[in-house]
Amino acid sequence: MVAPVVGAFAEMSPGSYAMFNLIASVLAAGHCSFFNNEPANARGVFIQQLYHPFRLAAYLGWARILADR
Repeated sequence: MVAPVVGAFAEMSPGSYAMFNLIASVLAAGHCSFFNNEPANARGVFIQQLYHPFRLAAYLGWARILADR
């Protein structure tokens, strides 16, 4: 089972990166079927869009742990 797991220091498991890569590849394929873009470029954009909320949540969780101490 692949799940996005975030550690105590805001690091993510390899399974979460694999899941993000798979989702970004599917989104890029759908995007490139409508627009004339390179799949690698579209995939990079989608990866950044997927990573951002998870990274933000991880760092906010880490900050909350530090503030509660």
